[in-house]
Formats: sequence, C-alpha cells, structure tokens
Amino acid sequence: MIKSEGRQHFDSTELKKDASPSSPGGAADVESAGRTVLLIADDMSRKLASIALTRGAFRVEVTEEEAKAAAMIAKKVYDAVLISEHVNEVDCLSLCRSLRTCEEAALASEASRNKMMILALTPRISEEQEKVYSDAGFDGVIFKGSQMVNAVRNALNAKKASPSDFIVIKS
Repeated sequence: MIKSEGRQHFDSTELKKDASPSSPGGAADVESAGRTVLLIADDMSRKLASIALTRGAFRVEVTEEEAKAAAMIAKKVYDAVLISEHVNEVDCLSLCRSLRTCEEAALASEASRNKMMILALTPRISEEQEKVYSDAGFDGVIFKGSQMVNAVRNALNAKKASPSDFIVIKS
C-alpha cells in the first residue's frame, strides 16, 4: 500500500485473498456476508461484478438508471455503492453528486443512518483524476479487472480505518 496525504493506493499483490482480509490501521475486518452493495453499471459490467460479488457473499442490488438509484438510496443504506465509469451515457461524476445529495437528505431525516461508501469502477485513473473523483463525492476507485470481492472488502476496511482517505485499488 502506498499512503500519501489523504490517499491510499493498493495493488493486487497487497490484497489479501482469503475470507478475512487484512485490515489497515488495526480496524476490525469487514466480512462480506450480510453486506449489501448497490451496483450501478452497464449490462456487461453489471453481470460480471454481480456474479463475483454474490459468490463472495455480498447481497447485490443492481440498476443502470440514475432516478432508480436515487430512489433506492433514499430508502436503504448500502454498505457500498459501485458506479461503473460508463453507464448508458450517464456521467458518473454527476451521478455521484446526485446520489450524495439524496443521501444527505436521508441522513438529515435519520440520525442513526451511516454514510455510504461510493466507489467508481474504472479501467484507469490518473492522480489528477483522483482529485476530480474525490471532489465529486467518490470515496475511491476500483480498477476494472480487480478481484472484485477482495477489492470491495479491502476498500471497506481501508475506509473504516481512515474514513477521510480516498481509496485506489488497482488490479
């Protein structure tokens, strides 16, 4: 892991590949059983990620529509929201901002509600783009092709250990 000011970068050699991932900063491990992920992706990404996450014991709900995603977030707290960089010509940055706005309204009405982790699924990202994604409300990115289950587990653990850090998981 490379840790710089407000950033944590992992590559596939650092991702623990067993059922109990390593936890940065000594935080308790996040297990996938019972965790719910909202996956907002195009057809191909949705199929591949959904299969991998379900096999990894995550509960997965899917959509490719911005309005439906906003309604889902208003009703339910997800452990993670994964947004594919390309979703039916929807700008993932605008979508993230929109979902954060919906989440803020829900947080205001439910004091016990926790903030969700929103991650972008992208084939690559530069350091400059990391700031753009962070400013849009993303908590981090997972590179497409990463071992999805381990990547999500490790992102949840890293965010639990350092909530303000932007997480980057490369394959």
